[in-house]
Amino acid sequence: MTQLIKHVGNLLTLATTRAKSLLALAIKPGESLFTLMMNSLRIVAGVYLAILFVEAVILSGVQHWGLYDSFWFVRVTALTIGYGDLSPHSVVGRVVVIGFAHLLILTITPIIVANLIAKGIWNKDQWTGAEQDCTLGSIASIGARLGVELSPPPTGVHHSNLSRLVLRRHNKITRLLIHMMSNWKIMVAIYGVSLLATSVVLSVIENWSFVSSFWFSIVTALTIGYGDLAPHTILGREVTLLFAYFCILVLTPAIVAHCLRYVFRLMDEWTHPRQEWLIHAVVAINRQLGGDAIEEPPDTDLGDVS
Repeated sequence: MTQLIKHVGNLLTLATTRAKSLLALAIKPGESLFTLMMNSLRIVAGVYLAILFVEAVILSGVQHWGLYDSFWFVRVTALTIGYGDLSPHSVVGRVVVIGFAHLLILTITPIIVANLIAKGIWNKDQWTGAEQDCTLGSIASIGARLGVELSPPPTGVHHSNLSRLVLRRHNKITRLLIHMMSNWKIMVAIYGVSLLATSVVLSVIENWSFVSSFWFSIVTALTIGYGDLAPHTILGREVTLLFAYFCILVLTPAIVAHCLRYVFRLMDEWTHPRQEWLIHAVVAINRQLGGDAIEEPPDTDLGDVS
C-alpha cells in the first residue's frame, strides 16, 4: 500500500509539472487559471476529465477496485447522483472522495455550467456595453474637436466574460446550443426523446422492464439516485452517464439560461440616461455645425415597466 501511494504521488507530481508547463504557455500575463477556465469551455472540460482520471487512479489503489469501476464511481459522484452500488469504506478513500467531490461539484462543475449559460443568454442583436462605449466616446471626441462642451458619457454596466463570449465567433455546436436554449419547446422535445431512448436502450442492455428503465432514467435526470436500481454492464453504465451528462450539464444550464434571458435582458441594454446623452450630444454638434434645426424629443423616461 505504501509503495502504491508513493507511486501515485510521483505520477501526480509529474502530471502537475507537465500541466503547469502547458498552462504557462496558454495563460496570458495577468490572467489566472480560473479566468482562463471561465472563458474556455474546452480548457475547463480538460481539467474536469483530468481530475476525474486522477481520482479514479487513486481510488482504484486505495479501495482495490478495478480502474473502470473507479472511473464509473467518480463520474457518478461528480454528477451528484449516487446509486449506492459502490462506496468507499476506508478512511483514506472517504477523505479522497470528499476532497475531490468538493473540487468537482463546487468549483469545476459550476464553471462548466456558467460557460454554457453564458452562451445561452447571448443575443446577436444586442448592442453591447463595449459598442456603446465606442459610439459615445467617438461622439465625445468629435464634440471636443469642434469645441462643443459635453458632459462625460454616463458609465454603463459591463460583464467582461460575457462580452468576450459575445464577440467570439461561434462554431456550429455553440450555435445549436444557443438555438436550443432560446426555445423551450425544443428543450422539452429533446428531453422527452432522450428520456424515452435511454429507457428503451437500458431496458434491453440491463434486461429491465420498460417501466423500471423509465423510472431509473427519470431518477438519473433529476440526480436523485435512490439506489434501488443501478446498471452493471459497461455499456449500460456508459449510456447512463451519457444521458446524465446531457441532462445535468447541457439541459439544466439550457433551462437556466432560458430563464436568465429575461432576468438579464437589461444587461447590455441601451439605458435611458445614455440615450438622452447621445441625443443632446448629437443635437449640440449639429447646432455647432450650423445644420438644420432638430428638435430634441421629449424625455420619455417611464422607468422600469418590465
